[in-house]
Amino acid sequence: MSRYLFMLMLMLVNLWGLDVPTAEVKKRVFKDIVKLNAQIIQRSNAKESVMARLGGKVKRYYVQEGQKIKKGQKVARIESLELSALSSKLKLLRKQLRIHNKNYKMLQKLYADGLEIAQNVNKEQRERDETASQIESVKHQLSLMGVSSKGTLQSSYTLYAGSDGVVSKIFTPINSVVSSDTALLSISKGSKSILLKMFVPLRYASSLKMHQKGEMLYGNKSYAIHVSQILPELDEKTQQIVVLCGLDEEVKNLFINAFVQTKLYIGEEKSYLSVKKSAL
Repeated sequence: MSRYLFMLMLMLVNLWGLDVPTAEVKKRVFKDIVKLNAQIIQRSNAKESVMARLGGKVKRYYVQEGQKIKKGQKVARIESLELSALSSKLKLLRKQLRIHNKNYKMLQKLYADGLEIAQNVNKEQRERDETASQIESVKHQLSLMGVSSKGTLQSSYTLYAGSDGVVSKIFTPINSVVSSDTALLSISKGSKSILLKMFVPLRYASSLKMHQKGEMLYGNKSYAIHVSQILPELDEKTQQIVVLCGLDEEVKNLFINAFVQTKLYIGEEKSYLSVKKSAL
């Protein structure tokens, strides 16, 4: 064997036994990503009006313009003659029901002793049941206003915020007389009313799904987004699909109508084994 052939064989043996360093094998999730420009918009129903439920007089506001509030927070109190009338009616009906119950039991006993006819017993039962039905109707009206029908009934009721937001405007001054459905104040719903409007090429129509995830780049930061609505008609100008995306987290200092860069994850997630190999 020649010297050169021996040296070549020695080099091959060394290379065969050489370990190539690798990183740990991991299962990674890959998605098809579509990069799109999107416009920051505000929904048309971004403001909620708090309405009076019964006529009366505005006695107090628990909030002021510009104040941040939470869903379920007290916002106003209304002194209401209509509520007083309902309370009085409920009190009278309950008194009548007690009398009907007493009379019904007495008539049942007399009927059992052969001293009363069934017609009178049945009449008293119908009147008792009708009174009980009226009581439930009044209690239901009170519950719609957030007024408890238990204990001492009130002549005023409290209005609560239906969503988180900021008090944008108080329309009706203190001591103003209002009727039912009068707007007392409005609440801007804040970041929850902000959406991203994007135009997606038609070729992705079969891959689009509700709640698909994505990202928005804003102020050098990335924020999570999700598909909240896929409009049923194409945009006339671009002939593309109009998709609305909601924000999964609060973003400060958003500018309405600004355009931002977004990424939308299209299609199903796919998992592959990936190995990162270092250089020799």
